[in-house]
Amino acid sequence: MPVKWEQFVGDDFFNLILVEPDQDQVKDITKMYPAASIIPYALGDINGNAILNITVAQSCSSILEPDAGALSRFPVKEAFRVIDKVPVEIYRFDDLILKHKLDPPAFVKIDVQGYEYAVLNGFGEALDSVLCIELETHLVPIYKGEKSLTGINDFLNSKGFYLRHLETAGLFEGEVMEFNAYFVKRKKYLKGVNDKKLVRFWENVNRIPPARRFLGSK
Repeated sequence: MPVKWEQFVGDDFFNLILVEPDQDQVKDITKMYPAASIIPYALGDINGNAILNITVAQSCSSILEPDAGALSRFPVKEAFRVIDKVPVEIYRFDDLILKHKLDPPAFVKIDVQGYEYAVLNGFGEALDSVLCIELETHLVPIYKGEKSLTGINDFLNSKGFYLRHLETAGLFEGEVMEFNAYFVKRKKYLKGVNDKKLVRFWENVNRIPPARRFLGSK
């Protein structure tokens, strides 16, 4: 759970849904966030089984295999070395929320190391209810089969979102490779004043700079 959202845990308006396929971590998360809805599976665009590639740095683990060639020129490549392969159950998010009788979230945060497109695609029509998305993505693929920032942007554009803000991230020796990307639903898809207030709230929590607007625009 990002620190910036911790302050809202336990508030009546804040319904937290957490996704974690590692069963040992599920136990710890349940103790930390007893009011949260915990989904103990991996997310993707299929229902079935998959292999989670465990890397030296746990934060680099992914359903996708790291691309050693793309990482070869960076010292951080060692953090991406696969040290274990663990079978996990994987499901589409739209099917899981039906199974667990959950409402689609207004805000989504995804950090799945190159598997973002599959997770987003697995939202199906539930993506219509999402207002804002934060995800980690790469300028060029560093995992095999990964869709890069441009591919993610194209997909979310087709679903009514626009790229609102980018923050550089990652340890790539000064080369811009990795981003935290923030996407917002276009105004024409917002349903009334409440949706607009939620978007502003999300932007404030994420400290997104105010939009620069052309004189006379609304």
